[in-house]
Amino acid sequence: MTSIEPGLIGIFLYAAMLIIILASAYVAHNYTHIFESHLPNCKLITDNKSTYGDAGMPGKMVRCGMMYLFLIFPGLGKKRGLMDIKESRSFPKNMKYLLFIPWTAQIVVLMALIWFTQFVIPRA
Repeated sequence: MTSIEPGLIGIFLYAAMLIIILASAYVAHNYTHIFESHLPNCKLITDNKSTYGDAGMPGKMVRCGMMYLFLIFPGLGKKRGLMDIKESRSFPKNMKYLLFIPWTAQIVVLMALIWFTQFVIPRA
C-alpha cells in the first residue's frame, strides 16, 4: 500500500472546492432569473429579490442557495408559507439538476474538508 501525502489530498480538496464555487457562481450569474421565473408565486422569491436584488453576485449566490434549500426540502417553505408546493413540483428537471449539482457538491466537499482537517491531518 502506498502512502499519500496528506498535503496533496488537502490541495486536491481545496482545488475541488474552488472549482465548484466558480461553477456555482457561473450558474447563479447566468440562471438566477430563469430559476426565479419558474417560481413566480413564491413569497420566498419575491422577498429575496427585494432584499438581495441590488447585492450583485453575492446576492445571486444567496438567492440560488435559498432556492436550492427550499426546492430540496419543500416542506420547509410550505410550513412557513414561503413556497408554493405546486410550483416546486413543476420546476423543470433540467433546471433542478443545474441548480442541485453545484450546491450539493459544495456540501459534499465541505464535509470532506471538515473530515480531512479533523481526522487525517496529525495534531502538532
